[in-house]
Amino acid sequence: MKPRTYGQNRKPEDSTRCVASVYVFWSSRQCNRKRGFGENGLYCKQHAIKRGDSVMKEKKVLYKVLIISGSQLVMGKMEVLDETVNSYLVEASAANNYSLRIAKDNPMGIEETPEMAKAKFIEGQAMKLMGLRKKLSEVENILEKAKDFNFSDNFAD
Repeated sequence: MKPRTYGQNRKPEDSTRCVASVYVFWSSRQCNRKRGFGENGLYCKQHAIKRGDSVMKEKKVLYKVLIISGSQLVMGKMEVLDETVNSYLVEASAANNYSLRIAKDNPMGIEETPEMAKAKFIEGQAMKLMGLRKKLSEVENILEKAKDFNFSDNFAD
């Protein structure tokens, strides 16, 4: 394999640094950051993410219950590309090379295990049902009042 070189002067690769070429004004050079991520550990974290490589040392997956076709339930899986103290960077759509950063304390039902995702989904659906029951009760009260209401005597000014 031909050794990598960088810039107009064809400077040889530094085997401790990321192999990505970066451009400073009009010339290229090797990235200054340390290696350790991406394909064969050749990239820095930033360039590995830019390439779409996972930067996690271990593969991590997050889960979310999804409703498709109106009432069919499926368990969605998202690969974690990067993790910070407060958030995850997940691959939202591999087909479109699209990633999404989400907070770890997210309210979206994205969880670390399928069981936790299922529990969060059930909790969310129960909350929706409570809200619908409250709204239904309000509508029933209005209907009862409308039955007894004499519209001919009450006109708004």
